[in-house]
Amino acid sequence: MKYIISILLIFVLSACQTDTIADNNSNTTNNNTTPIKTVTIKTHQDTVNYSLGVVIGSQLQSYGVDDIDYDILIKAVEDVLSNNPNNLPIHPEVAKNIVNLYVNASVNQKEITYGDLNSKFLIDNLLKQGVVELPCGMQYKIITQGQGSVPTFNDKVVVNFSGMLVDGSVFSNTYDKTPVEFMVKNSILGWQKALTTMKVGSEWVIYLPPNLAYGATGSNKVPPNSVVIYKIQLLEIL
Repeated sequence: MKYIISILLIFVLSACQTDTIADNNSNTTNNNTTPIKTVTIKTHQDTVNYSLGVVIGSQLQSYGVDDIDYDILIKAVEDVLSNNPNNLPIHPEVAKNIVNLYVNASVNQKEITYGDLNSKFLIDNLLKQGVVELPCGMQYKIITQGQGSVPTFNDKVVVNFSGMLVDGSVFSNTYDKTPVEFMVKNSILGWQKALTTMKVGSEWVIYLPPNLAYGATGSNKVPPNSVVIYKIQLLEIL
């Protein structure tokens, strides 16, 4: 796992190569529309300093570090920048090891918790009315039963779909955009199994265990070992 210090170094070097720095003197909002109080940024160095804080905060957030004593954190930064590392109460190399152990423990715990959540979801979901499970482990529920043809593995189809995780967070949605076209054989395994069973005009909700979705690696929007839920509307076979 990369150290925060290494990431900051890369960021500072790239920032030094940038000539155009945008000032930001107004408050902004985050995704939850909560006002964010910002400092007044007037100079290039103000921008670099604030950007360093953003990078540090983003890294801490991505590592799941949320129990922070800011006074101690800032004091540690000041101590390091005092250019007297021999007087630090914790040696930098020891500090790196401590951070790595903390982050790894946090990530492992999240993976265990998330894995338990996924497993429990599939068990509970099978008890819901209308949900059917296939031998491969895929669960599905028919919303609308179409009357058209059933695609084959080598067909190209047109679909609307939305995808979400078991916690309800949506990672993809075409219903409010444009339907997509693709070859059935080029889709994930769970889609292949569903689409070669659905009739045109059908709309299903499918529940895919990781081995039928994005597996142990996940994707840029789907965590590793995730159960994913798709609503699929099969519109046409091309």
